[in-house]
Amino acid sequence: MPCIGNDFADFLLGYPANTKVQFGDTSTYFRNWGYIGYASDDWHMFPRFTATYGVRYEAFTPPTEINNHIANLQVSSDFTQVQCVTPVPVGACIAGPSPSLFHGHYNNWAPRLGIAWQPPGKWFTGQHQMTVRAGFGMFYVESYLNTLASEMANQPPFAVANTQVAQVGATTPLTIANGCRARRQAR
Repeated sequence: MPCIGNDFADFLLGYPANTKVQFGDTSTYFRNWGYIGYASDDWHMFPRFTATYGVRYEAFTPPTEINNHIANLQVSSDFTQVQCVTPVPVGACIAGPSPSLFHGHYNNWAPRLGIAWQPPGKWFTGQHQMTVRAGFGMFYVESYLNTLASEMANQPPFAVANTQVAQVGATTPLTIANGCRARRQAR
């Protein structure tokens, strides 16, 4: 009996509720640039106490596809209309705001601060010298831009998608074996 009501059980029994097939040109050529710079300094405040401080700047341009094969949706503010957006007009799609279809972040200043302290006393000196260290730093992760760009590359009009959904009580259920509607087998 297909679709027993528990999603995981349906999966284990081979009765998926829906399948999706998507295909298109898998040749994508993304390009982007990263600019990074930093400055740091040490201040030996006392013989046993040092402060390290600095700043790092990171700027990454959003990825662009050299053949302009990326697409996104532009949704109206009241969510009643939607328009396909590509880097250049293609079919029913309009040109986007930039070749990457979104803007980059260029205000990525990341401060750094660290301290090192050597406690006094004979227990903490010599061969077993102890140093207590602490630090703080901000970091920017720009790898999500690559994930977002690759998702936009596999969208219509540059890819074709077909989704099939199993209806409750369907006479030809979906199966994992072929991902499409199967003929009902007699038991």
